[in-house]
Amino acid sequence: ELQHLFARLALSTRAAVDPSALLRALLPPKRRPSFGFGGGFAPGAEADVSEFGKLLLERLEKPCPRVRELIYGELAETVVADEGGGGAPLRQSSRCPFSELLLPVAAAGGDLDGAIREALRPSELEGFVGPSGRRAGSAHKEVALLSLPQLLCLQLQRVTYDAEAGRARKLDASVAFPLRLDMGPYVSSGGGNGGSWRYVLHAVLLHEGAASSGHYQCVCRAGGG
Repeated sequence: ELQHLFARLALSTRAAVDPSALLRALLPPKRRPSFGFGGGFAPGAEADVSEFGKLLLERLEKPCPRVRELIYGELAETVVADEGGGGAPLRQSSRCPFSELLLPVAAAGGDLDGAIREALRPSELEGFVGPSGRRAGSAHKEVALLSLPQLLCLQLQRVTYDAEAGRARKLDASVAFPLRLDMGPYVSSGGGNGGSWRYVLHAVLLHEGAASSGHYQCVCRAGGG
């Protein structure tokens, strides 16, 4: 169904193509999970595009194992904590795959490089309790990119929680992005393969609406232009 959909998008003279057949094949009614704005996923129901992307990758992995090397990278998260007592700081590290990098959006906006740097900046952890059971005097988390996929997806985290209003709100600040991106400076020298991490922009997914509802549009590069 996915091949048929792409063929219709490329060859059809229609202004729009109906994806219902692909959606029904991806998720039969008996296996619908509970997520998305509408509380579940079904053709015609409002849902989060990131969750749909994860669902699509999950369905593609079994018949197409190469999807993992195309879409997934790997990062390392390290917690550094001072448990006191004059000993060396505690370091706990874990490695995990990712299919998209989540980038914070500043209230005043900015550019993509700034958002990437902010995502990789060490963040303070409050109330961290180490293996000894004692609460650490100070702790922070470090993030390092070990490898990147051939197709890199970057997601801007525009939804934040407004404590005063008691609800989620969307940040509409502008974020500038280049047509070509060199991720080499952000990849850990200890985890990369020494290759080039340069990317060309192929598509931008746009959301119009509020934090809890809206409509998505995708702007794609056409041909070699």
